[in-house]
Formats: sequence, C-alpha cells, structure tokens
Amino acid sequence: KAAEAQIKEIKRGRGPGKDILVAMHPDEQLPWLADLRKIAPPNWRFWLRLHPGEYRGGAGLEQRRAELSGDNLIVAPATELPLNVLLRHMDAVVTKYSSVALDAHAYGVPSVSYSEAGRFFLGSPERSDVSFVAPVAERIVNALTVRLSPYGKGLIASQPIVDFNVLGQTLLKALAAKPAGAQPGSEVHGNDDPGLRAATVYG
Repeated sequence: KAAEAQIKEIKRGRGPGKDILVAMHPDEQLPWLADLRKIAPPNWRFWLRLHPGEYRGGAGLEQRRAELSGDNLIVAPATELPLNVLLRHMDAVVTKYSSVALDAHAYGVPSVSYSEAGRFFLGSPERSDVSFVAPVAERIVNALTVRLSPYGKGLIASQPIVDFNVLGQTLLKALAAKPAGAQPGSEVHGNDDPGLRAATVYG
C-alpha cells in the first residue's frame, strides 16, 4: 500500500500523462535518451529502473541519479519500488531485452525493445504486444506512440512497426535465393537493394 501511495503521489504531482518504465541493463548508458526527451510529448514520464546488479542495494543509485536527472525522469522510485506494483501504473515498457517485458505482458502493458537480441528473448508468434525497433530516439517514440494509442492495443504480430535490422533481412534474402550447390562465399553481401534500405519489418 505504501508503494501504491508513493506512485500515485508522484503521478498526481506531475499531472496527467503517460508513464513509461525503462528497464535498464547493468551500466547501460542510453545514448538515445537525450534525443528522446527532446522529441517525446512533454507529458510522457520515463521511470528509469536500474538493473538489480547495478543497484547493489543503493550503492550505485546516487551516482546514476546524478547522471540521469531531468524533469520527466524518475529514477529512485522506479528502481526501489516492487516491479509488480510499478507495472500496475505503467502505460508501456522500454528495454533492450529485459524479462521485465515478460512481466509487463502479464499486466497487459505493451513493450518496445530496441535491441536485435530482443527478438530472440522476447519475440514469439503468441506475443503481439512487443514492438522491435532500432535504438534510435525517433524509432522508439514512433513505436511508443502506436502502442499508446487505441490502435496499438489491437496490433497483431503480423502488423508493421518500423524498419529494423535491414542487414539481417538482406542476409536472409540472400540465403533464401542461394542456388542449390552454390559454393560458400558466393552469398550476396552488402545492402544494394533500394527496397531493402527502406524495408519495413513485420513482427
């Protein structure tokens, strides 16, 4: 109850908005965060949850709070409060590939993964509530905008999110087109197909 009250007080003090939990990995620097804060709607709040391995019972919290400071950034409560309580008050989760996205699924909270590894750890045909994007502020904001809209709640796995992993698509296309009996080293390399450069991935 105390945790619930603390979260409600934080949200009440900042007014109406969207609350987004950023589940961080140990010592993650979030190079896209500054740009994301510039282009995201002003009423979006980012709750930055440090990884337990970095938090270490509070030893690293003050340093990270100094590094990650801003009006729309919330670090200490996001790190210290129980995850299950936080997720009940979040509108979305952003992460590389943290298992927090799996917990969010249980609470009906959509996630955005900005790592290629996210498809391995979080992707499955049954999971339609995770968007996979490049680690670029504009891409993350676009995916969140879709996920936070009424339309986003109805997305299915086959609907488009944004372009992602163009090199991987190129390699898959090359392998699929490889003639029978082709020698190793004869695969297509690079990304010369203009269509692939503007490709859209369908989850």
